[in-house]
Amino acid sequence: MTKERRLPLGPGPHSRAPGVPTDWPVDPIVSELANALAARGGRILVVGGWVRDRLAGSPSKDLDLEVFGLAEHDVSAVLRPFGFTPPVGRQFRVWREPRAGVDVAYPRAGACDYSPARPDSLEAAFRAASRHRDLTINAIGWDPLAGILLDPWKGTADLAAGWLRAVDAETFGADPLRALRVARLLARFEARADEGLCELCRGLDLREVAVERIAGELRRMLLESGEPSRGLCFIDQIGQLELFAPLAALRGVAQDPRWHPEGDVWVHTLLAVDRAVEIAEGLDEGERERLLFAALCHDLGKPETTTVEDGRVRSLGHEAPGAARTREWLLGLRLGERLAAAVATLV
Repeated sequence: MTKERRLPLGPGPHSRAPGVPTDWPVDPIVSELANALAARGGRILVVGGWVRDRLAGSPSKDLDLEVFGLAEHDVSAVLRPFGFTPPVGRQFRVWREPRAGVDVAYPRAGACDYSPARPDSLEAAFRAASRHRDLTINAIGWDPLAGILLDPWKGTADLAAGWLRAVDAETFGADPLRALRVARLLARFEARADEGLCELCRGLDLREVAVERIAGELRRMLLESGEPSRGLCFIDQIGQLELFAPLAALRGVAQDPRWHPEGDVWVHTLLAVDRAVEIAEGLDEGERERLLFAALCHDLGKPETTTVEDGRVRSLGHEAPGAARTREWLLGLRLGERLAAAVATLV
């Protein structure tokens, strides 16, 4: 549950320095877009999870591109023949091509200063833009035209060492959901968060975050991690477990040490979820989702049924209340009636 690990990076550069050459294959639409935008004086970079996952040797479905140096009407004119939608979003404009899973957007820093007449301006523009990203491992850009990495915050080194660090303490809190994203990535990469990042996550207020976004992070943590317990422990460590009240209620609920020498119901649940990941290997996504949520919820009835009789800890009949608590919780997370019913039945 807490073993440490160094991530062996997959094919690609492992250097901290910007401008490291690569020979990564990419969807043809990206190369075509890069050339078409460059012809108008702009530039695109592949950013975010695709770059991180490529470095880690994992596939990544969706491509996020940032565009520099062009006005919105010029970007729309270039993207329209490729099947992109008109830009959506008030604060952050995004063009989408749903069939290929490609999103094109301006950097969150706004219109950054890039000019094709000044080749070094792309590196400076990306540094300014990536300052608004959450983690160093998510702030690496790839230039598909030049075939080079831009890594102003040493994210490749952190990825290789298994560290999660914030890019900038001042911009990290722009989206409180980042606390749960950190938990998910800790679990997925079996990484560690530095103390500065832990403090930032402790200070975030998630009460106003949409429940669908919160549920999405929990679901991804279960489905994408080898050890979801790492992420769940981190959420507890930063004082955010009350966000998932039925799980928080498991802490300190005793179990009979004869049958459960591992500890209380919370510790037991963490171990059960990790074991369920191993059991779920090879199942389709729907089956895995139901099994993993069932492992997470299987003892939600114990807090209200556990008693101590003649020195023995008992939780008689905890299955029925556990099923009821499971259904209430999953519906509250808006994960859907079908999933809630199936998981409650397993519980």
